[in-house]
Amino acid sequence: MTTPTTPRETAETAAEAIRALNHHTRPGIAQVDVTEIYDLLAELTMLAGRLPQLLGQLEELVDDLVEHGHVAIAEGDQHGDPVAAAAICGHWLATGRAAADQLAHALEAAQQTLTWAAPTRASS
Repeated sequence: MTTPTTPRETAETAAEAIRALNHHTRPGIAQVDVTEIYDLLAELTMLAGRLPQLLGQLEELVDDLVEHGHVAIAEGDQHGDPVAAAAICGHWLATGRAAADQLAHALEAAQQTLTWAAPTRASS
């Protein structure tokens, strides 16, 4: 596997990692115990906690590209109005940041409920 060198390649790698987790955690197939779920929730909490920064940076990049005349809107509702498109994009990115914050909080709360959980001898 090659190391991603662009933001898009890095995002593709992250998306593929989540896809793989979806396969590895299917009930009836997964070979995990409660301590692994605790650890997985910790990692997912960190992942979700990093999304707001990324989404904010993307919003800044879109705004900067529009401000410097590097974006044209060829079709659609904002045809010819990249400033409006950037504003709407910014709204949705802000919504995504708030949702990611909530996701990180929910994952952390879920993980904390398993703090004292341990596998039973029967599940070993």
